[in-house]
Amino acid sequence: AAERLYRSPGGAPGVVHNQVVVGAHADAGWLPQETIVFDGAALNRTLTIDVAQTARLVAVESVVLGRAAMGERVRQLHLTDQWRVTRGGRLVFADATRLIGDPVAVLSGRATGWCAGEPASAFATVLLMGPDVEARLDAARDALGDLSGLGGASAWNGLMVVRLLSPNGSTMRRDLAMLLPRLMARPLPRVWSL
Repeated sequence: AAERLYRSPGGAPGVVHNQVVVGAHADAGWLPQETIVFDGAALNRTLTIDVAQTARLVAVESVVLGRAAMGERVRQLHLTDQWRVTRGGRLVFADATRLIGDPVAVLSGRATGWCAGEPASAFATVLLMGPDVEARLDAARDALGDLSGLGGASAWNGLMVVRLLSPNGSTMRRDLAMLLPRLMARPLPRVWSL
């Protein structure tokens, strides 16, 4: 089920640290469903992944600001989300998202989260690692053209990073459910069934 971040009593952020180790010749997936954020939520989250040189990985984290179908709007938020990924003990990917204050104001900039004429209320990062991911960049970019939201992809040094923006959580979930199997070349776990 989707992770939920409820209002923090007293405003003190919760802390979640996830650590994943992917061994030699393994093919691993970090595929949680979206994190639904409620007004007044506060969380500092980190994801640390160590991937062996010969391993493959697909990792995704997506965030949805409120439940649009319920008319919810997130006006106050404290969310930090940091990724640190190493390959063979060497840092190869570091990323940080910081939404503190009014997320609508932060995501209103054209360079931060503008989607379909308004600030995005859902966003995701997808990371793929493996020896052939750079060769799949054009196919990934073609797949992004089939999405309802916006997306972009880059690849370098055996990594591919895909960023997605959507106007709402249901669009983000559909886009990820369509995109991830194409990027991974295998079906998603059944928990992702729509």
